[in-house]
Order: sequence, then structure tokens, then C-alpha cells
Amino acid sequence: MRIYPFLRRSLRTLSGFGLFAAILLSGCQAPEASPAPNKDDASQGNDASEEQQPEEQALTVVNGDKTDILSARAATAPFDKTYLVPDGFEVVETANMLTFVSDQDPSFQVSVSTEPLPSDKDWTLRHDYTTLALRSNESEPVEIDTHWFPELGFDYYLTVDDSHGIVHRLVRFDEKRDHMYVAALSLPADLSEQDGEAYEEAVSLFHAILVSANHESDKGESSIDEDLATVPLTQKLSGKPSAEANTPEESPVTEVPFFYDGEDHSVLAYTFVLFDTLEIQLPKGYQMRRLGEQSYSFWNEQNEIFAPISIIIGLAHPDVPADMHINALRSARTEIKWPLTDALDWYDYAFADANSEDEFSSITLIKELADGRILDLSVHTSEQAIDSFVLEQLLACLATATEKQTVK
Repeated sequence: MRIYPFLRRSLRTLSGFGLFAAILLSGCQAPEASPAPNKDDASQGNDASEEQQPEEQALTVVNGDKTDILSARAATAPFDKTYLVPDGFEVVETANMLTFVSDQDPSFQVSVSTEPLPSDKDWTLRHDYTTLALRSNESEPVEIDTHWFPELGFDYYLTVDDSHGIVHRLVRFDEKRDHMYVAALSLPADLSEQDGEAYEEAVSLFHAILVSANHESDKGESSIDEDLATVPLTQKLSGKPSAEANTPEESPVTEVPFFYDGEDHSVLAYTFVLFDTLEIQLPKGYQMRRLGEQSYSFWNEQNEIFAPISIIIGLAHPDVPADMHINALRSARTEIKWPLTDALDWYDYAFADANSEDEFSSITLIKELADGRILDLSVHTSEQAIDSFVLEQLLACLATATEKQTVK
């Protein structure tokens, strides 16, 4: 395994020859040649206030069938965790966060923090997913299957890799300590493509730092299944299996009509069933992935005009009143007064982010369902704005949303 510079300098090996040499050197020093230290002479290093050097410890980093032992020191976070940090990292502490930084090539930054425990874990996952998607503006975030990393003990794991850099974000909900534990890794852009080995080493080190701080109650599997250990790290980080994505091939393709620029048009669409109670049509080619129990993500890799546009549909937490949810959106986005289009009158509210030319880069639609739940539908693009013709096709499909009748 190639060890890049800041790891190579951290490796410590004790050889039998080195130990033998140390014994010989110590034996050559005659005790009587050294005068007894004067406890009143501060120049001889007996100042009681002198700080002791931190105890050197060892951090085990595992990457597949390769294991490295790195020299490390302990760093205690403002919350209830102590981490082993390799030599060569600067440790920065703030109120509720600890950050480990290395300026060596490749640059490397890890942050660990706590946040108040949320009442809605599904909403938190959806929020993080959306935040990474908006940050990227280029690529859809990837949800990593935590099954691959039982030793970490996190509840979900998201990554995004674009021209701005690589971000790994992990979250654990700790009800016993009443907080949400968050860890993040930041790496240079394109590292995974330009130097896959360095990328694997960095991620393995990140995981090792997190595992070093686990309480006994936090730790996952103490021994990793051999089948899991043999799977390459890049494969584990490639996202949940494709079976998690759902394209309703068995559903007939329908034509959704819409009117644009004085002419009648139609778009081919699939029908999706959400939450067992909601039907909605989306342009052909969209795939669905579930995010927790109360939200879904949709993306399209088959049709280039829809490829930049991703959609997230979720339910707001039942403890959050509708007016509070609406006011929060009003403070962050521009409310669109009806009629944006007559077909969208099924929704109660619409919000958007628009540029100086009144082109939309994102749209949020809100609907209070019959059972009182709040449906939150967000559309965003990785480009500067959604093309007006493409937008009309999307709005025509979103207007097909209907609640299914439930049998009591």
C-alpha cells in the first residue's frame, strides 16, 4: 500500500536492531559522570510547570486486506468523545466541533460535531441530502449502504463528488445522550478519479479516526464479516445497490398533455405511488430511490433534457404546524402567487428561487393532504435555470398528483 507523505511520516517501527542500539548507548553513559540535578536550578529542566508531552498512541487503519499502524495522539472533543489523530494533523476546537486538518498532499480535513437530536430523523436525512444536492449543483448525492461499514455504527452516510471537492457526511442519532452526532470528510476535487489509491487511503483513515472514538455502546460489529472485508472500498462507496432504485417498468407509459408557446404538446410519463397513498406522474426515464420512511428522491439519466433536474418529495414532520413550515419557506424563498399554471391548483403554495431574468432554478410545492400531513415537493437543477419548455413538461406531470382513496 502506498502511503502518501503525511501518513508515511507518521509510521513508527521498532526494530530489534534499533532497540539493541538504544541499550548500548545508554550503557555507555557512566552514572557518576553526571552530577546530581539541583532541584533549585530551573535550567536543568525541573520546572514543575513544564508541560508533559502528550502520550504517543497507535491508530490502526484498515483498507481491505492491508493494515497500517500510525503514530497518533489523543484529541478530546467538546462533547463526550476522544479521538486518535495521526501525527501531522492540526487540531482546531470550537464550541461544539473538533476539526483535524492536514495541508499535506492531498489536503485532508475531518470535522466532528454534535447537534440537538431532531424529532424527525427522516426529515434530517432529506435535509442533508437536499443540502448536498444544492451545494453540488452538478451531481446527485450518493447514499452509502451502512451495511458495508458495521464498525462505524452510523445511521446514514452520504457523499458527493464534484468540481468543488469531495464530501462525506455521516450522522448517528444518539437518543441516550440526546444529540445528533455528525462527522464529515472534505477532500480535493477529482481525487477519486485522479488518484484512487490516495482516495481509498484517506477514506480509510477517516473511518479509523471515527472508530477510535466510539464508546462501547456505539461500536458496531467488533469483527467484520470476511465477505465484507474482501469487497473493495470503492465498490462500498458506490452507493446502495441498483435494486434500491425503482423504475416502474411494469407501469404503462402515458402521455401527459401540456400547452406551450401557443401550441399543444405532450410528454411521456411513468406513474409512481408514494407513501401508499399518493400517485404522481413524472417524465419517462426518472428513477426513484427512497430516503428514509418519509421521502423519495428522483433523478433521470436516460433523457438528457431532464438529467440536470432532480426531485425530492417528502412529508414534513407532523409536529411542525403547516403555518410554521410555510413561514420558514417564505423567509428563504420567493412565494409564487397563483396561477403559476392553472393545472397546479391542486397544490396550496408554491415557492421558487429565480434569477434576474425571472428564470427558475428551483421550485417548491406544498400541499396539505386529507389526513393533515404536509407534502413538500422540491425541484432543483444543476444548471443556472430550468429551461422554460422543460419546466412546462415537469409542471404538467406534477399537476397529475392525486391522493388514493384508502379503504377503511
